Amino acid sequence: AGKGAFGICYVEILSCDGLPNLDETPAGVPATGDKTDAFVAMLFEDTLVRTDVIFDRLNPRWMPWSMRAFAFPIQHPGSPLILAVFDYDQGPMNAHDPIGRVVINMTNFEAETVYNLSYKLHNSIMKDDDQGVLKMRLRIEYNDEKKAYLESFGKAPRFHVNVSNPKAFEVLKYMIKGDVNMDKA
Repeated sequence: AGKGAFGICYVEILSCDGLPNLDETPAGVPATGDKTDAFVAMLFEDTLVRTDVIFDRLNPRWMPWSMRAFAFPIQHPGSPLILAVFDYDQGPMNAHDPIGRVVINMTNFEAETVYNLSYKLHNSIMKDDDQGVLKMRLRIEYNDEKKAYLESFGKAPRFHVNVSNPKAFEVLKYMIKGDVNMDKA
């Protein structure tokens, strides 16, 4: 996925802790085994990917054999990495419920270093809306570190992301805009 020439950004989703239960019954009493079905979606430049769904867990763990690791070609060294956790909902009309998101400034990381990171998830711009913690591993490799560093000061190109269905579009829209509905503002 992607077509960058500066290097590669490696991302591996490890776990989430303390996610809210978004699969409660309408009466507010959770049914047996009816807990959040979590997946993590990642947006980097022109690429949108997602992990496997971990069903019925408020503290999901993505095992090494699951879809959890991704390599993103880098088109611009200053591009942000956006991660969001969702509660998976089946059916074409049911939108995935957003749990929280984080936007990572990639210029804060050195190349050729493995980072084990933890980020608090937030569903809105309010700082007190803690929605759990996302744990991940990150590594960046540049073909020419000096060239990438200098390019990071330049203007990033505009990226276009294609999605295959309305649910994927809603995931993408939440990742970019967050919980704020800019269409109604």
